[in-house]
Amino acid sequence: MKKILVSPNFKDLLTPNINIGCFPDGDSHVFIPNLVKLRGQKVFLCHRLYPNQNNSLVELILILGLLKKEKIRPVLIVPYLPYARQDKYFLEGEAASAQEICKLFHTLGCQKLITFDCHFLKKPGKFVFENLPIENISLGDELIHYAQKINPRQKLEIIAPDEGASYLVKKQGGKTCLLYTS
Repeated sequence: MKKILVSPNFKDLLTPNINIGCFPDGDSHVFIPNLVKLRGQKVFLCHRLYPNQNNSLVELILILGLLKKEKIRPVLIVPYLPYARQDKYFLEGEAASAQEICKLFHTLGCQKLITFDCHFLKKPGKFVFENLPIENISLGDELIHYAQKINPRQKLEIIAPDEGASYLVKKQGGKTCLLYTS
């Protein structure tokens, strides 16, 4: 049976077994009790990266660094992947943030990333991006079903935020909003 490491920001779903704190200057501190017992094993790591993407990302970097040091091979479960909006260069001198985040996870020993409705993948399935295996799971059907359940008498108007997310609503006859703001 695979072990599960749970960040405190997942405590609404699972009991945390990672301690994350803050030093007086705001720097994050990470401690994983009994980490050596997991040495060399494959584990599931549950950690949210939203809200507070930047702090949560630093916490994840610290966690992954600890796991890599102990040769622990994490499968990372991140419901929302921040910085996934830009996987290509559009202007000279701009960062492709999705590439950098995925490269970082791969370099820090992440064996696989499991996420939901990843912006740059544009459909559910299994992919490899920047040498990082990614499983993108769509929650579109579940979200629409839930909305219909809590509002059974109202006809829903289902709108995807952009063309890349149109797969989320296509089966239910939804529309795509083509507004773009820079």
